[in-house]
Amino acid sequence: RLYGAFKNMDKERERAAIRIDGEATVEADLNGAGLSILLLLNGRDVPADPYREGELARYSRKFVKAVMTRIFGKGEWWAKMLPGELHKMDLGYYDGLPDYQDFKAAVIRVYPFLAELQPRLSFMLERYESEALMRTLHWLRERGEIGLPIHDGIRVKESIAEDTLEMFQANRDQVCREEEFGAW
Repeated sequence: RLYGAFKNMDKERERAAIRIDGEATVEADLNGAGLSILLLLNGRDVPADPYREGELARYSRKFVKAVMTRIFGKGEWWAKMLPGELHKMDLGYYDGLPDYQDFKAAVIRVYPFLAELQPRLSFMLERYESEALMRTLHWLRERGEIGLPIHDGIRVKESIAEDTLEMFQANRDQVCREEEFGAW
């Protein structure tokens, strides 16, 4: 990931106020970037929202995303339960979070390749994501356009958002197919 001052801007208020050449901007965002990269590396298609696929749709998206990003960062499943920090977050549940073991089993039924994770998984995922991001930023520059990288997205003028997202996804897919990046 590329970091800059704009990545810490409030998404609803400050990022929405960004203009490029006087035009309103939006984020061309890789939905579920880490999970979509793992899907591609495992020869799977990427659904519209990998956090809502199959049985995962019965959980709040915020919950699925929060757990998955932390698991990828850790490189392994937690032994018994969710960490305390998740209980302090607004993940769409007010009577307690879903049972961790049930959730883990659902994830593995939907994505069997996630049964065994590897240390430093987040570094590998960020490597693929960063390469796709850089290729897309170069593509924008070649067209005389500006893009601000923010997490797993690029803030661009509304008028080029659709084309930018298509290129970003194509670059992600290409990076995942290239041998020099290796298989997971």
